[in-house]
Amino acid sequence: MALLSDDSFDAYKRRFVPILYDWFMHYHLPYPTQTCRWGPLVEDLGYKSRYRAYLSEQVVDGERPNTLLLAHIDVMKPHVASCEAVSNWQDKSVSSHVTIVRTVYHPGEVNKVRELPSAPHVVVTHTDSKHLYVWNMERQPDRRPAASGVAAAAAAAASAGKSKRGGDKGGDASSSPSVADLVLTGHEDEALFPLACSSAAPCVASGGNDQLVLLWDLADSMTSLAAVPPGSSGSGKEAEGGAAASTEKSKAPQLKARTRLQGHTATVGDVCFAPGSAALLVSVADDGRLLLWDTRSGLAPVGCVEEAHSAGVNVMCVDWCPVDEHLLVSGAEQGSIKVWDRRRVGAGAAGALFSFDAHTNNAEERDIIHVEWHPRNKDVFASGSVDRTVAIWDLSRGRPTPAAAPAGAAAGAAATAAAEPEAAAAGKDKGAGGEVAPAEGGKEKGGDVEMADAGASAGAAVEAGAAAEAAKEGAAAGEGEAAAEEGKAEATGEGSDATAAAATAAGEAEPKPQAEGEKQPGQEGKDADGADKGGKKEEAAGAAGAAEGAEPPKKKKKTDKDKDKGGPGDKAEDDGLPTQLIFQHLGHRLGRVTDFQWHPDPAEPWTLISVSDNTGDEAADGTLQVWRISDLIYRPYEEAVQELEQHRQFILHGNTGPSGGTDAGKGASAAAGGGKGKEAKAEQA
Repeated sequence: MALLSDDSFDAYKRRFVPILYDWFMHYHLPYPTQTCRWGPLVEDLGYKSRYRAYLSEQVVDGERPNTLLLAHIDVMKPHVASCEAVSNWQDKSVSSHVTIVRTVYHPGEVNKVRELPSAPHVVVTHTDSKHLYVWNMERQPDRRPAASGVAAAAAAAASAGKSKRGGDKGGDASSSPSVADLVLTGHEDEALFPLACSSAAPCVASGGNDQLVLLWDLADSMTSLAAVPPGSSGSGKEAEGGAAASTEKSKAPQLKARTRLQGHTATVGDVCFAPGSAALLVSVADDGRLLLWDTRSGLAPVGCVEEAHSAGVNVMCVDWCPVDEHLLVSGAEQGSIKVWDRRRVGAGAAGALFSFDAHTNNAEERDIIHVEWHPRNKDVFASGSVDRTVAIWDLSRGRPTPAAAPAGAAAGAAATAAAEPEAAAAGKDKGAGGEVAPAEGGKEKGGDVEMADAGASAGAAVEAGAAAEAAKEGAAAGEGEAAAEEGKAEATGEGSDATAAAATAAGEAEPKPQAEGEKQPGQEGKDADGADKGGKKEEAAGAAGAAEGAEPPKKKKKTDKDKDKGGPGDKAEDDGLPTQLIFQHLGHRLGRVTDFQWHPDPAEPWTLISVSDNTGDEAADGTLQVWRISDLIYRPYEEAVQELEQHRQFILHGNTGPSGGTDAGKGASAAAGGGKGKEAKAEQA
């Protein structure tokens, strides 16, 4: 999938973003950003909810120190945003849904921020030094730049008066870094990115260039560290004393690392605690190793996978599934993603449950920057890459048959499990089988939580004309005949898995008609309800193609080879994309994705925040985006197709359609959850 030109991207936004997203917000940052993080709910405003969020800025021009930002972000509730609100934005747009309420001048870059679950107003930051910093964002003075206009003139006059009285000497305090509430020490070299906070206790883990994994216990400091000033409500009002207070405070207290773990032979890439544990964690590094640690059993690794992503490949990120203590996912260089069962680490790299390679938006830069499990669904996770995309995966679409764990690995897992009271208690709460209740949008089947198999719904209908139409509109806007031919070539390629809807809408592929009498892969394997999962996307694509007079694609016969569904990283027959890939977010087209997070609020199960570093030859800035996948991606197939059928004209022809009418535009707004619910659909009718 190639990067879209400006004109083709505009066409993509107008036509397909309202179908693929229920909510989309774009906020341009003046400087590059490396991290983002959701905070707690601030206020429920009826049709929208206001949440805290933490961001960073790398002030590359040196005008002021690097910053840690506290923002309030308004997230529209499902089926409220209009078609125009979702799609009318540009690369430099600054959304009114984001308000910066507090700025902290950070000592050095802000490479990563993570909150303490027990006190979400307390955050820990990684920087380009040996130290980590802990910040109580309710107590930190607001260091936002002075106001402009009349307010700036008044501030300047006041400053001049202080200078005459000897109260302000040179203004040094205005640019000096804020003083952290606590400094964590122990690293012997820079510790840039690997950072994690335990959900079970106020414990922090970090990795660095010194090849060490360090742990700190903040329990003894939490009483003073988490204290909130009287009357504070998180509104962002400046703490008493202003900016000067930050520089007049005594030096920040320091806390040495409690535990020092040695096992890696190169720079540590990432660390992560097990869910509900402060002693069990995993780390990955540039030495290619994935190491499991249990500090209750000693300081040596309790599990190791050598060359986890093949020889010579640096492993860059890892995450532990929050609802299944056995599942891990890791990301590496060259777009490599693997899913692991920690009970099978003794099998080595060959023991991975799934292996994926699908971040191909930029063939030259494909490293995986971040991976993260869905907070309430063990089958769903997301991956972000320097190829400028965020991919959503659903493992229930092709889970391999579990193989017996090697004897040595099984024995090791049993020993570890015996030393894990937290994990055992969590498993007991889940009931027999250790399974969890399905998250919203999922269904229970055979003891596993599976997403509703409807990802084909939006993708299939969009595939019928998305690629060709976007390329044609780009050509009409000035790309010329060559761009149109390129779009035509892409549109006539074999269709992708319909669930990769965003990739398809960007112009990657469109389904080919199949030979007469052939069956689509998956036709012979139906679920318990008799629903045909393998051929759904062909049916929807055929219906959409019929709107333009095309012959509906015929179904393809499933071969014996297709019936073997046990291989890790199942490939879709049509275009080579894994069947587990259900969505690709293409919004960060100007720079590499540096961080993202699923929304932790159960009311927002399909909402994510993501940021990118847009540093290039012409500019150095950043992008913040908040987006919610349309329920057409995961709703039951028949419901989604019925919804799309009502808006066929808009999907195939855009706002005006062949006859120049505008009713299709209204329909698209409703399809994307637009308008005001029932009134919007009544207006369309």
